[in-house]
Amino acid sequence: VEAYSPLPVPLLSIGAEGDPDYEFVALGAAHRLSTGDLVVTDWQSPTIRIFSPRGRLVRKLGRKGSGPGEFQAVHDLFMAGDTLIAYDWYLRRLTRLLPAGDVLGTQPIQPSAGLAVDLVAHAQ
Repeated sequence: VEAYSPLPVPLLSIGAEGDPDYEFVALGAAHRLSTGDLVVTDWQSPTIRIFSPRGRLVRKLGRKGSGPGEFQAVHDLFMAGDTLIAYDWYLRRLTRLLPAGDVLGTQPIQPSAGLAVDLVAHAQ
């Protein structure tokens, strides 16, 4: 088992009270893109936020809804290269997007007999 220790100082701080683009309630996932940008989700938000390496908001993907590219909330986020794969537990589906915002497709997830769905991704 590998142990993790906090860094003595943060490498990057993102957040600002009173600005919804920079506030977080329940951090869901954070991944770094090949561009250096940081992709962040919040379980309480129907958007995926992309920040520059310096912490400036570059863009938001998604909005509240149930159509393509829309979410009730993004509960998990996986990466396949620079393709984002967002899981919305409420809608029971995966959405594949590019960081520029293009929606590549959605895939419903149907749990058996009402059981919970656990998603696992393997990093390469």
